[in-house]
Amino acid sequence: MATGVKITGSMVPSNPHDTYALLEDNYLLGSYRVVATVSDRDNIPVDRRKWGMLVGVNSENKIYQLVDSGNNDLSDNTNWVELSLAAGGSTAKPVTDIFTLTDVDITNRYVTLTKSIDTSQHEFVFLNGILLEPGAEYTATTNQIHFTDQVILTPGDKVIVKYYS
Repeated sequence: MATGVKITGSMVPSNPHDTYALLEDNYLLGSYRVVATVSDRDNIPVDRRKWGMLVGVNSENKIYQLVDSGNNDLSDNTNWVELSLAAGGSTAKPVTDIFTLTDVDITNRYVTLTKSIDTSQHEFVFLNGILLEPGAEYTATTNQIHFTDQVILTPGDKVIVKYYS
């Protein structure tokens, strides 16, 4: 059984007119976060690292992914790999689709993309800022993202899909 604080509903601000962010990416486990420098990326505490997480580094204007090089050591900063979002010689163009889930999306358990996915490229799917795991939490077809039963969906959830078309 997982330990921690159990949340039985959506997290929302205490005031609907509040302009403060609901969560700070510095405190999340894995997912996507943005830091100022490579040094800041390398200083992310191990307890907040997760294989596959992505980190945008503003000073470099680059995105890095934490990939296990075989040493299974989350603290090893050589496991950060620059994420290339363009394939050499490819005509694939980057696309970002953003969805706010409706009751129909939740019933169908999929969202339809604005363009077709280039299957030779990778796609990234985020649900409320959390990077989902391909296969376990979603599958991609040429123009849809299908969510598995493992993923809990509620109306108003934000889905961001980054892919190549």
